[in-house]
Amino acid sequence: MKRMTILLLAASLLPSCVLAWNTPGEDFSGELKLGGPVTSTRNPWVWKVGEGNTQINTKAVSVLRSGEQVIPVPLPAMTVLLGKTILTTPAGREGLAP
Repeated sequence: MKRMTILLLAASLLPSCVLAWNTPGEDFSGELKLGGPVTSTRNPWVWKVGEGNTQINTKAVSVLRSGEQVIPVPLPAMTVLLGKTILTTPAGREGLAP
């Protein structure tokens, strides 16, 4: 118990820092872009991201896409959105709507 108290006290005295996805001098938008396939379009439909990796490891290699600097990070496979659509399309069947 005494070790935990000392550890918490030491952690509270250390300076805090915020990890940001921007370079110094630029405004931080906090924007994260996720992409992945919709794996099922029938109810309930599922949107998943990730490649099935078990660890999140990244290299400090950046890529330029559309003039923006991007650092790709492989994510473990996870379901981002699971939903049920009740909107009907003109053909009379259920479908996804933007």
